Amino acid sequence: MGDQLDIDSHHEVLAAANKVLHGHDDRHRQIAEAVRNLVVSSAPGSELDRRLKDKLDWVLHAFAEALTVSGAGAQSTFEQVLTALNAYFDADIAGGASVRRTEV
Repeated sequence: MGDQLDIDSHHEVLAAANKVLHGHDDRHRQIAEAVRNLVVSSAPGSELDRRLKDKLDWVLHAFAEALTVSGAGAQSTFEQVLTALNAYFDADIAGGASVRRTEV
């Protein structure tokens, strides 16, 4: 039958991509939980307290925005992997059919 190209199966690549995406999601949940715990226990009582609270609000907003962008990027990367994987799989099937036709 000849030498065969030894590659990971479509399902193995998809499983690996899923594992990476879910790992990313787990880290996001951990970071989001840590950010939710960054709270001021009482109302700012002085000008310095108000300034610190404003900085904390800025930090919280920056983290929330970064999590949103990062999450969208991870999902987009996964979708690109899936698209490329499907194109590769389809081309592999079409190539196999072509080889079978020329062998006949």
